[in-house]
Amino acid sequence: MRRALDTGRTADAIAADLGAVAVGTLPQPLSYLINDSARTHGRVRIAPAACVIHGEEAALLAELVTHRKLAALGLRVLAPTVLVSRTPLDKTLAALRAAGYAPVAERADGTVRVEKTRRRRAAAPVPVPHSQTSGSGPCRR
Repeated sequence: MRRALDTGRTADAIAADLGAVAVGTLPQPLSYLINDSARTHGRVRIAPAACVIHGEEAALLAELVTHRKLAALGLRVLAPTVLVSRTPLDKTLAALRAAGYAPVAERADGTVRVEKTRRRRAAAPVPVPHSQTSGSGPCRR
């Protein structure tokens, strides 16, 4: 039943096909099964998502959805304060920051993900070649 409904078949079409090969009329329990399956089919829907964006300001999230520079993220409104992105979290985070927003990432448990930046070390000083330090005379200190 589910496979037939997944392909777009209706309860009436399924009943008609089964009725065409049945000897007599379809048994009532089978008719009930067909109609009940069709009634409940698709009540829960699943959409692909790489990450979820949420916040307290519905207007800000609506702005994100319509922002031209963020169109490639594939943002979609699930609720006034919840968006879904088809782009992975790190790329979504980088795109939002590049567009001038200041989002923070969360872990799967809802806590803020603390980002550790790599410490940049100064490059080692380049020694001055000996020929530049030695003039015509002795080196003075």
